[in-house]
Amino acid sequence: MKQFTPFQTKRANVLIRAECCNYVQGNCDALDAGEPVPCPQIASQSMLCLWFKNAVLPIDKTLCAELSTPDKQKPCAKCGALFQSSSNRAKYCNLCVNQIKRDQARERMRRKRQ
Repeated sequence: MKQFTPFQTKRANVLIRAECCNYVQGNCDALDAGEPVPCPQIASQSMLCLWFKNAVLPIDKTLCAELSTPDKQKPCAKCGALFQSSSNRAKYCNLCVNQIKRDQARERMRRKRQ
């Protein structure tokens, strides 16, 4: 099981506190069977909670790419940051793709005018 770095743990905990619908005042509502159960994902530095992995983690694309399996990670051709690829054609991270599209459209329009 892959261990999170301290920075990844901090980002995951912030994400859980802000976005997880099962997180209520430090406890996990999904595991509650009559008495409060502390959230296991907050207390851990590895991936334990399937709800966190499938529903909460994809909100933060960068953290998701860092924690995903290496075969789905690709480096961005522009900035070099790792991102989770949804297809084999993806070359750019979400932050760079809009800038690249603008640059390509600008170049295409420039060539068209000449």
